[in-house]
Amino acid sequence: MQARLAAALHWLEPYAAGKLPLQEFVRSTVRFDARRAAAHVEGYAGPWRLDPGCAALAAALEP
Repeated sequence: MQARLAAALHWLEPYAAGKLPLQEFVRSTVRFDARRAAAHVEGYAGPWRLDPGCAALAAALEP
């Protein structure tokens, strides 16, 4: 379990550090996601943005 968590955090690090941009749902094949993309739902497309409400949690997880 710890190895899987470490691997997940290793994958996440460049995105969390701002070294790589994260765009969610880009390759989704889910019909619901396609409908959201077609409707231009706010926050669905484009770079991921940190919700300011999560800042305390992010700070607690920072090494």
